[in-house]
Amino acid sequence: MMVRIGKSVVRSACVLLAAGLVTGIGCGSTNDADIEWITPGEVRQLAIENQKNPKRMLLVDPRSEQEFSAGHIPGAMNVPLNELPLKSGKISPYSEFDRIVVYGTNPDSVPARGVAKRFMANSYSDVYVLTGGLKEWVAQGGTVETGDKGGQ
Repeated sequence: MMVRIGKSVVRSACVLLAAGLVTGIGCGSTNDADIEWITPGEVRQLAIENQKNPKRMLLVDPRSEQEFSAGHIPGAMNVPLNELPLKSGKISPYSEFDRIVVYGTNPDSVPARGVAKRFMANSYSDVYVLTGGLKEWVAQGGTVETGDKGGQ
């Protein structure tokens, strides 16, 4: 027996899925309103502090491996959302850091917000999203490096 699904049903399902990603469904009780933002200038200051204490801040880039390799903030780690378990508590190697800063390509980066919310759902308290993303980082004179998965 074959069942036909109308275009409007499929379209509605896609809209609901996208809304779930943006609002945090699937990330426990964490939503976009819980996200704290950090400016490129504040991240640069933390990067200076990181030179003395390398576990002070972890920069997380959730973009695809290809996008990450094409250019990322120096010292960033490529951590896509599907690599972070949901509600597992703190996980190594991320638990070693005092603060986690997540960034995407632009200010509206759904992957960046999703990864930040996933960290928060896993009991991380000092999680921030970079205001303006990588585009704003570069616009304010931040450097970018190329290469593989990266890490601290």
